[in-house]
Amino acid sequence: MADAAIFVNDLFDEDITIDNETFPWVHAISIEAKVNAARKVTIQFSTREGLEMCNVGRTLRVQVGKSDVVGGIDFIGKIKMVIPSFDVSTAVAFDYIADLKSSKLVNYSDIDYAGMDLIMAAKHAISNSVTNDKYIVDAITHINLDALNFSCRVKYKEDQGFGGYQTRKTFLDKIFAEASTEMPSGRYLAGAYPNLTFLPWYYAIRRNNELEVFQPDIYTANPVIHIGKNNFNVIGNGLNATIDTARMVNSVVVKSSETDYVATYSDDSSIAQYGSQSLLLDSKVSSPSKMEELAYMIVTSGKEPAGAYTVAVENAHWVDLGNVVEVTIPTIERKKRMVVKEYKTIIKDTVVTTLTLGTGRLRMSDLIKRASDQ
Repeated sequence: MADAAIFVNDLFDEDITIDNETFPWVHAISIEAKVNAARKVTIQFSTREGLEMCNVGRTLRVQVGKSDVVGGIDFIGKIKMVIPSFDVSTAVAFDYIADLKSSKLVNYSDIDYAGMDLIMAAKHAISNSVTNDKYIVDAITHINLDALNFSCRVKYKEDQGFGGYQTRKTFLDKIFAEASTEMPSGRYLAGAYPNLTFLPWYYAIRRNNELEVFQPDIYTANPVIHIGKNNFNVIGNGLNATIDTARMVNSVVVKSSETDYVATYSDDSSIAQYGSQSLLLDSKVSSPSKMEELAYMIVTSGKEPAGAYTVAVENAHWVDLGNVVEVTIPTIERKKRMVVKEYKTIIKDTVVTTLTLGTGRLRMSDLIKRASDQ
């Protein structure tokens, strides 16, 4: 239970409003965010005046620690649930991506988007305005789509298979499942990217009502923060890892229906460390040299385990979705760059952010599909 004698407004640089009216009775704030999903804010508050203001459907805005140096948190969304209490009440709000999830069903047709870049197709599919630059939630609320002006260099196909009746978010998720850009291989950029590197695109509302698309790059982007066991801002149990070797590939056999040739490639050091994780790939590639290259690229890209890491950090509420973070992994004693995939910030008497980090690369199944299509 929140301490009813303490308001976070008195402790930190917060600005909290409901329908543009100051809301000063907040004891605790929780902000949860995840790529390709709506942000969720939970507030604990007190007083009868606070309960009378905090109604379902009203607009909650929370701004935390914004400055010219770091962006801080800027959330705006609709209150979806209120749990009243004699002492401290609770309200839960979601940003406007939640309205895309619950939108009216639209009968999408592949032919309407054929030939468009996938991100531009996403913008057209979301918009319900004449000017094609916004999704209108209601008479006073909309999602700004001006930031959807990037190209992922993947075209929407005539037979893409995404059509049919569905919500706008369902269609959006189908598009972003395919929106990944192949990066130039290391031989062109002095080793910046390994061969067969596809960097996925993500979407989120990271501030106010602006829907953004972003492509985190663990190879060339500067990390916004370094996290390790000796860093003063890491609290709790430090860095916790969930390692998944099921999606590894360190030994591959490539066959083809176009030739009798069989290509094989293995990485002995990976096999010695993690055990054999083998794959048999049937392709339509007819060139033996291309098959050899395909086998090499798949193993090179998949020889290390996938993993998700969580870490709790003080005063890191300015770290956002898609940011690149450098972490020191205690188990292997080396630094690794990872992408912020999720976070949860709790503001009470302190500010603690739990970050969930990933590699920001394609799943192995998607990578193999792309490699086979080359």
